[in-house]
Amino acid sequence: MSIAFLIASENAYFNYGVRLLTDQSINIKCYDFNGLDSLYEVYKKYKSTYLICDKESYATYSFLFEKKPITCICLEQLTLHHGRISIITNCIPSPVSVLKKLTDIETEIIYLYFFKGFRIKAIAAILQLRVSQVYYRIKVVKDKLGADSTRKLPVLLRSLFHPAKP
Repeated sequence: MSIAFLIASENAYFNYGVRLLTDQSINIKCYDFNGLDSLYEVYKKYKSTYLICDKESYATYSFLFEKKPITCICLEQLTLHHGRISIITNCIPSPVSVLKKLTDIETEIIYLYFFKGFRIKAIAAILQLRVSQVYYRIKVVKDKLGADSTRKLPVLLRSLFHPAKP
C-alpha cells in the first residue's frame, strides 16, 4: 500500500463514500484524523499521505501542515474516474502558496483594504503611493489569486479566508 487518506471531513456521507471506494482499492487505505499522533503514525507507514477535509477547514489545515509532508485536499479534489479514485491537486491553490506569492506592499494593501476596511485613497496616502498604483497592485493580487480581473477583491479574499458553507 502506498497511499493513505486521513479523513478530517465532518460530512458523514462523504466519509462513508470514501471508505467504500478505498475498501475496493488495493493501493489506498483510509484512516480517521484524530490529531497529530494519528498523522505521524500513518505518515511513517505510507509513501503518500493526504488529509481530506471540508472546504471550510481547508485554509486552516493548509496553514497547519504547510511544512509537513502531508498534502491537504478538500472534498472537491477527489473524483471517481473509470472506477478509480483520482486526486486533482492543482485545482484549488493553497492559501499558504497564494500568500507567499504576494509582495510586502501587496500584503499591506490586502491588510488595509480587507481586514481594516480602508478606502483606496486612504491606502494610497498611508503607503505613499498614487491611487492608480494601488489599483494596479490590486489587479496584480487578483492575478495571483488566479481570478478573473472583473471579480471584486473582497469577494476573492473572503472565499480564500472564509469559504462559504454549502
